[in-house]
Amino acid sequence: MDRELNIICQACSKPLGDDEHNPGNLWVSHAELATRRAALAEWEREHLAPAADGSGPPMVGFRTMASHPERVRWRATHEACDSPADADAYTIASRRVRTWLDVVKWTSHLMGKTWINDTNWSTVIGEAAEGRSNLIQPVG
Repeated sequence: MDRELNIICQACSKPLGDDEHNPGNLWVSHAELATRRAALAEWEREHLAPAADGSGPPMVGFRTMASHPERVRWRATHEACDSPADADAYTIASRRVRTWLDVVKWTSHLMGKTWINDTNWSTVIGEAAEGRSNLIQPVG
């Protein structure tokens, strides 16, 4: 199937290639995921603890929500630019995300990962679908 999408390297702003020609990866850091999970657990202990009278968790205001730990960002880099250590990242080779069907298949696969909601994957694919992503862009 012909390429429909380009994955853009965040180090050099050029499209990632396939196999031998400028290969690269979409990736998310396991270390950042662990840090976010710890911060989220602490945030929930501080802000969502049940009320002393047993009436349930308090209402959470805007200011409190603004302190909610951010989701871990997906990144894309050529292997030559800034590829992460394989042991510290979940990677998807750029050659495996060439079409919208590939994005759907990867989304289905990633939904089975316990950490996917700790990432910005939904934002990545939403922005790509709307044509306003700096990570995944239509060819042409």
